[in-house]
Amino acid sequence: MKKYLFVVFIYMVGSCTTGRHPITYTKTWKGSDYPGHSEGQFENLNGEASFKLKSPLTSKFFLKYSIESTSSGELSLVLRSGKVIHYNRSISSKVADSIVFDNKGDKPYELAIIGKKAAGRFVVDYGSVSR
Repeated sequence: MKKYLFVVFIYMVGSCTTGRHPITYTKTWKGSDYPGHSEGQFENLNGEASFKLKSPLTSKFFLKYSIESTSSGELSLVLRSGKVIHYNRSISSKVADSIVFDNKGDKPYELAIIGKKAAGRFVVDYGSVSR
């Protein structure tokens, strides 16, 4: 019986890991995520918070963001589709920028805020670019 419980415990602990970043923890998280817009404010983020881009994206789409680190922890913004990373930016203070991407794949895009003892806030808007 003890051996069985030990195996179950190990399985449960192992299933909490995402593969990219171990267990995500944040002390405080306030935010929203809906088509074309994501925003949040957080304290002590350890791991990642990710959002699927919900707008139907055409061949070109834009990403406009403002992200601010309010602690000495590490913080980065990553845009990926599947295992391909299209954009990765390390954040050490406040950054506001916009970029345009060619959507060459059929996999959905995902935006990730990745932190290690990080505190901050972000606002992201995205959508298709008209021709």
